[in-house]
Amino acid sequence: MKKYVCIYLSVLIHVVAPTAYAQENAPAQQLTAAVTALDNARSIEELQEARNLFQRIHTVYPDDWASCYYQAYSNISLFFMNNVPDVKQKLIEEAEANVNDLKRMKNVSKEVRSEISALNGYYYYAIMSVDPQKNGPRYANHVGSSYAEALALNPQNPRAILLNAYFQRNLSAFMGGTYASFENDKAKAKALHEQEDKTQVMPHWWVEIE
Repeated sequence: MKKYVCIYLSVLIHVVAPTAYAQENAPAQQLTAAVTALDNARSIEELQEARNLFQRIHTVYPDDWASCYYQAYSNISLFFMNNVPDVKQKLIEEAEANVNDLKRMKNVSKEVRSEISALNGYYYYAIMSVDPQKNGPRYANHVGSSYAEALALNPQNPRAILLNAYFQRNLSAFMGGTYASFENDKAKAKALHEQEDKTQVMPHWWVEIE
């Protein structure tokens, strides 16, 4: 009996251990294909297809930061593109769940953590955009602190620089003032963005906010 138990445990270790390891990081080729689909998306339908790819990858690899990050980003992007209240609510709720998963992840680099913080601010900005008068006072500090954290982790993060510039400009306008550094910040972010390797899985998206 003891012999059979040892054989069973040996087989179990060989079967379970590789599977557990595989749960941590999604295959690079799957992520690259999904990111390419996202980069090439030009419609809600194409963006939804890319978002579904990331969702499937993240379901299989729940500890993979990239698939979770891009699922959140896709949900936020779809949120801005959609005008149906119920659909927007579902998208922003899914984005919130994704972002919360990201913030709980361990063993990610400072650069990735910076991207997560920037995305967290973008998520709160999305909520603010629904009703700026009501949601602005409630979420502005979350937006500002998220961008500040992203910049502290990586001052050369073009998304953090860009999103913070838009936020500071809009906040200054709301308060009756101006953000004098807006054009300089945007130009710096643009220059850094142009230097990024767009073939990599690391975030390299760009957004124009009115």
